[in-house]
Amino acid sequence: MRLYIITGSSRGLGLAIAQRALEEGALVHTVSRHRNDELDRTASDAGAQLTQHEFDLQDVERIPGLIDGIISSAGGPGGSAVEEAMLVNNAGVLEPLGPVRELSPAALSTHVAVNLTGLMQLTASFLSATSTAAYPRTVVNISSGAATKPYKGWGPYCATKAAVEMFTRVTALEEGDRGDRRIIAVAPGVVDTDMQALIRRTPEEKFPHRPKFVDLKESGKLADPAVAASLVLRAARDPVVESGSCVDVRKLYGS
Repeated sequence: MRLYIITGSSRGLGLAIAQRALEEGALVHTVSRHRNDELDRTASDAGAQLTQHEFDLQDVERIPGLIDGIISSAGGPGGSAVEEAMLVNNAGVLEPLGPVRELSPAALSTHVAVNLTGLMQLTASFLSATSTAAYPRTVVNISSGAATKPYKGWGPYCATKAAVEMFTRVTALEEGDRGDRRIIAVAPGVVDTDMQALIRRTPEEKFPHRPKFVDLKESGKLADPAVAASLVLRAARDPVVESGSCVDVRKLYGS
């Protein structure tokens, strides 16, 4: 049995990844601020086990207890039923958008807590809780092209995604070449989600690159979430993607 822990799974790419995992018949734990009834139906149709945790990743101090509880419910780190465990750090926010000089301390704090601090603590807690496990473990950090390309109006988003990739490299280096654990970052491409809708609604004075993303939508060049989810999970299991790698599925698979 595969165990998945997927954050930001109430909509968009996270929802699609969770649905794909459930369709595999896996044991799935989702972590989001809100439940998604569609996931319950997918789990029922697939005969899969699903637990939805309503949780705000800004509450960083409670993350270790959350992860410990999930691993314990799956039989603990030595659980014989678990053949593979995967943490997918997908949760993320784009706001606040606009020039850095206009951003408030509260907005910046929330952004970093969700996009970076929560992800770091989830990874730390997952690796700690499964440190004695016999089954292979994978951490997949969802990145973005914004990790390496600056966009006006996306200062916090570009910065946190760049930090996610460096955190991925450092954590993989610390864990070493053990073969039973991999930590990777995967950029899924430009996916047709609510985040893209937000981008298209943003005034150009706050995000000058808006026309580019409007054109991607109008020309049908946004990736379907289900397709992007499949490619993310493909990369997560692809032996070519070594621990510490930061990859873009569009370059990796020509999508």
